[in-house]
Amino acid sequence: MNYDNGVLIGHAKNCKGICCNAETHYSETSDFKKTLAMFGPQAAHDYFRMKSGESLWEISGHEMIALEQRLEVEYVASKAQHDAALAAAAAAADCRSKAERVAIRNGAACNRHGAKAIQKRAEPCKFLYNCQGTPARPTTLGVTTECWSHEYTDPKTGAFVAKHVCDRLHPGEAGWLPEWNTDRRFKVAGRFDGLAPKRR
Repeated sequence: MNYDNGVLIGHAKNCKGICCNAETHYSETSDFKKTLAMFGPQAAHDYFRMKSGESLWEISGHEMIALEQRLEVEYVASKAQHDAALAAAAAAADCRSKAERVAIRNGAACNRHGAKAIQKRAEPCKFLYNCQGTPARPTTLGVTTECWSHEYTDPKTGAFVAKHVCDRLHPGEAGWLPEWNTDRRFKVAGRFDGLAPKRR
């Protein structure tokens, strides 16, 4: 005999049709109907299939494969954007950390006595010239970057951030020389330097 969901759909060749007892499909049992009412059709069918010996992979393997493929496509599509967001967040944290360290070093961090005025040095800030390495050294002659301890654009939010805790000079500050915009080595002629500007 052949069954489909507990319904007799055929007889064996030697069957006379007088002693066929079709087995009741699990979906017709009272236990299934109770489980169905409590947890819904998907959970009820999965439970009784596992109870009859099927594995989770046999029941849901195709769904897991489809989900994995969909997540892979989404990951590939959004990876560059996700990586860029992580890099921007890390860069923003670096900016804040650097400004805090400089504020402490220069005595500009707030404490119980308040922040003290920073004594500016009459020289351009090296971090305006794309500092690289350890110790950090400027790599360009002209201004190409921002000083995180003075003013910068937050890499994550794009917001303007003003710290003003650096003890060197920056564009727009009193004492800044326009020549420093294109040549960080420019020096004002001193008493003993003659009339021409000294370059190092």
